[in-house]
Amino acid sequence: MSVEGLCQICERNPIDEGCTRCGQLVCSDHYHDTRGWCTECVAEVGDWPEDDQPEPGDHPDGVDEYQF
Repeated sequence: MSVEGLCQICERNPIDEGCTRCGQLVCSDHYHDTRGWCTECVAEVGDWPEDDQPEPGDHPDGVDEYQF
């Protein structure tokens, strides 16, 4: 990654990755490799087992995906 700066979570370590869910730039200590999310997003949503990941657009009944 060509962006330089400090992790937006710990504010100590250099940035290694960007969260694909919220966009935070985080260090390797605060990045979940399997999900591509920061540790805050994993804590908020939870971590799905590998074989039970929701498919994109797979929402519960009554939940729509808005596109602008």
